[in-house]
Amino acid sequence: MDSAGVGLVLGRYQQLSKEGRKLAVSRLSNTAYKVFELSGLFEIIEYLKEVQR
Repeated sequence: MDSAGVGLVLGRYQQLSKEGRKLAVSRLSNTAYKVFELSGLFEIIEYLKEVQR
């Protein structure tokens, strides 16, 4: 995941927020998890450790 990916995630987050909806992520690769962690995305986007099916 690079800066374009971060930008895409932030864009979707903003769009959903305007609609009163929330964004959550799960099953991230190790690299994507580190990017979320280092960029502070986990401050605004919830990480779900387990997903109910």
